[in-house]
Amino acid sequence: MSDYIDILQGFRQRKNKDMYQRVRKALIEKKGTLFPASGKVDQKARAQDLVNLLYTFASNRPNQFGLYKVYAAEELNELLSHYEGDLKEIIETDGLLDADHLTRLAQALYLFKTGEFEGIFRRI
Repeated sequence: MSDYIDILQGFRQRKNKDMYQRVRKALIEKKGTLFPASGKVDQKARAQDLVNLLYTFASNRPNQFGLYKVYAAEELNELLSHYEGDLKEIIETDGLLDADHLTRLAQALYLFKTGEFEGIFRRI
């Protein structure tokens, strides 16, 4: 998980669309291995890692997609739909997120600014 944060931070100035798409795809495909929900997993660390990764992803994503803008919004909605249940769970469970991580999650959702932003923000 920290590898993805390092990659996003390392390439933040380039705002590389291909890198963004690969990381987005990996976050969807490897959700179970990045953030395992069962077993001997510290749920507080899992919740904080998820928020940190989504915040880093949101703050380092490209701003200009050109003709690809519609598809980029759809792909972002797909990513958020994969993590929406987890985000609801970690917000509803007391003690998993402190004030800093709750604020970071709200900022990440604001930075995404998708067409479904308001709906996702209210649901979560």
